[in-house]
Amino acid sequence: MSIRLEIEKLTKTFEKEAAIEDLSFNVEPGELFALLGPSGAGKSTTLNCIAGLVEPDRGEIRADGESVMETKPQFRDFSMVFESYALYPHLTVAENMAFPLKAPIRSGEMSAEEKIKRVQETAQMLEIPELVNRFPKELSGGQKQRVGLGRALVRRPRMFLMDEPIAHLDAKLRHHMRGELKKLVKRLGITTILATPDYNEVVAMADRALILNQGHMEQLGTPVELYNHPYNEVVAKSIGDPPINLLDCEIKKTGDDILLIGNGFSIQCDPELRLVLDKNHVSKELVFGIRPQELIIEKDADKGLIKGEVYVFELLGGEAVATISLGDKLVKVVCPWEDKLSIGEKVGLNFSLARAHIFEKKSSLAMYA
Repeated sequence: MSIRLEIEKLTKTFEKEAAIEDLSFNVEPGELFALLGPSGAGKSTTLNCIAGLVEPDRGEIRADGESVMETKPQFRDFSMVFESYALYPHLTVAENMAFPLKAPIRSGEMSAEEKIKRVQETAQMLEIPELVNRFPKELSGGQKQRVGLGRALVRRPRMFLMDEPIAHLDAKLRHHMRGELKKLVKRLGITTILATPDYNEVVAMADRALILNQGHMEQLGTPVELYNHPYNEVVAKSIGDPPINLLDCEIKKTGDDILLIGNGFSIQCDPELRLVLDKNHVSKELVFGIRPQELIIEKDADKGLIKGEVYVFELLGGEAVATISLGDKLVKVVCPWEDKLSIGEKVGLNFSLARAHIFEKKSSLAMYA
């Protein structure tokens, strides 16, 4: 069974400081919805309020149109998945996975035989049937994580609440588990909220994501929408790897032309950007944003819109990341590893203005994205 969750003006304060403030969003039935933000953004507090582990100061939480504010956690039928496995060391894998079936809401719901069958089915789904008779001390980190997931999955709850469930795993296993998690959630069709500081998890798994920053909502959308059309600098910096390059600049008018002047560059605005800047009556100070994937390196520095010097050149698998020095500012460029740039080499950088982002410096709001 999949539910629709509605959050309205949810607020929680700890010691006079708001952990979350006026959060309002909906999660559709069967949707994999992400909360994205750094540590302290309010992700865990939001999940704990939804689960009933923390009582909000104000706001409303509704599941399929019915308030759950007065419903105790054990009767909400929401299953939490934490970063730590918290497995019982004296119980086998099968016993750990079966433990949630003893919860009050499941009392009398299944016979002993049905519980055994459910554990076996879940273990098979997680590809760990051979581990059911082992104890936690006999498992690897990845295996423990699967058992922790199994303990949540075995209940077939109305909703999954996942708090950085794969954050502590090594990079290779994290990459694998992202796909496994999404496959399982979609196969079961259970509404899921995933809290994570990792943009890559959002892109790989989420249908939509809410960007949180210091307890406030910044923007809600699909990963593609957030990447291509960030509402402000906070969102732009939250999305993408390597992060977006942000360069301070000023507007300078020369006759009919408008130039963006910054440290080491002067860019003539095209008619579309010029119209946007005129229409919004923006202040003189702006921030020019361009993603590392949108920059093209020119070995002939004079051919570049921006001129710089190679600071470092890193090979990363099938591609490379060049860090280019523009005076006191460093920018990242994703480029073919065959470029083989030398430290100190003079280069130019080109790009399409249509792929750039312009933010007003004072408000950090996007003027052009």
